[in-house]
Amino acid sequence: MRILYLITKSEIGGAQVHVRDLMQSMVKDGHSVALMSYPGGWLAKEAENIGVKFYANQNFSNSLNPLNALKAILNIQKSVKDFSPDLVSIHSSGAGFFGRLAIRSRIPTVFTAHSFAFTDGAPVWRKIIAIVAEKIVSSYANKIICVSDFDRRLALRYRIAESEKLVTIYNGAGSAGVGGAERENIILANGRLAYPKDYMLLLDAYNLANLDSLRLEIISDGPDRGEIERKISELKLESRVVLLGNRTQAEVREKLLKSKVFILISKHEGLPLSILEAMSAGLPVIASNVGGISEGVDGSCGILVANTKEDIARALITLSDEIKQKQMGEFARKKFEEKFTLDRFLEETKKVYKDIFKI
Repeated sequence: MRILYLITKSEIGGAQVHVRDLMQSMVKDGHSVALMSYPGGWLAKEAENIGVKFYANQNFSNSLNPLNALKAILNIQKSVKDFSPDLVSIHSSGAGFFGRLAIRSRIPTVFTAHSFAFTDGAPVWRKIIAIVAEKIVSSYANKIICVSDFDRRLALRYRIAESEKLVTIYNGAGSAGVGGAERENIILANGRLAYPKDYMLLLDAYNLANLDSLRLEIISDGPDRGEIERKISELKLESRVVLLGNRTQAEVREKLLKSKVFILISKHEGLPLSILEAMSAGLPVIASNVGGISEGVDGSCGILVANTKEDIARALITLSDEIKQKQMGEFARKKFEEKFTLDRFLEETKKVYKDIFKI
C-alpha cells in the first residue's frame, strides 16, 4: 500500500510525533510512505531519517488568505499525482481542510483530529469558522479518527459527521522506562511555548505555591519564550524556574525519569502525548481539566485542575508530598500500560486503514 501523510507544521509536537511513529511503523511493515508538510522542521528531518519521500508545502498554514489556500491545494494535487497514493492520512486543522478539499474522496482518506479547532475553550470567532470549515470537508473522509472520546462527542454535538464515520483511537507513546529510586526535586512541564499552553498562569500558580523544595523546569521553545522570560524575572523566579529549550526525545525521557511531578496547563487540548509519556515514566500528573485529558488522568494518578492559579497552586502543594508522588506515579505507570501504549495505538490505526480497503 502507498500512503501519503499530510500535516500542517513540521515543528516538533505531539501530532508530529504521532505521524512519525505511524510512518516508521508502516515503512517497517513494507508499505511505501510519503509526507507533505511545511518544510524545514523536525518532522521533515525525521522523514529523511526514516527514508520516506518528503513534499514541501510552503503554503501550509492556518491562514484564511484565499490565494494561499489555492496554492496549498494545488501543491497537494501535484504530490498526489506524483506519488499515486492508495490512502491519504491527514493530520491537523490546516492540512485537514486543504487536503480533503484537494482530494475530495477520489482517494480513500482518513482525517485524524488531534484536537478540533472548535473545541471548548477556543475563541468564539475561531469556533464558528472551524465548524463551518469542518462541515464543508467532513464528507471527504472515509473515517475521522479522534484522539479522545471528548473530541468524538464534540464532533457529534456539532453534527460534523455521522457516528459510524467517527472512531476514537487514543494516542499512544513509547515507554520512557522506569525511573531510579533517586529522583530530583523537579516539577517538569513539556509543551510548546505558545497558545494553547498557558505558561503565564502556571508561573503565577507556582509562585503562589511557594515551593522551595521543587524547582520548575520547562522543556520546549516557541514564540512566547520572551514573554515567559519577562514573567519569570518579574516574579523573581530565576533561581527556581529553568527554561530548557527544545530537547531530543531521548533527553525528554531522561528528564522524565529524573523528575517527581509532571504538569501541563493549557486552555484546550485533545489527549496530549506529553502526559502519556509522563505517565509511562511513573510520574503523577497535574493537568488542566480540558478536552480529553480526564480520559488519561484521574484521581488515582494525578490531579485535574481548573485554570485558576489558586487551584493549580493547591495541586502543586498536594503533590509536594513524596508519598503521594510515589503512590500516584505507580498508578500512572499502570494506567499507561493498560490503555496508552504505542503498540496498541499503531494496531488500532492500522485496523482503520485495513477496514477501508477490506483487507
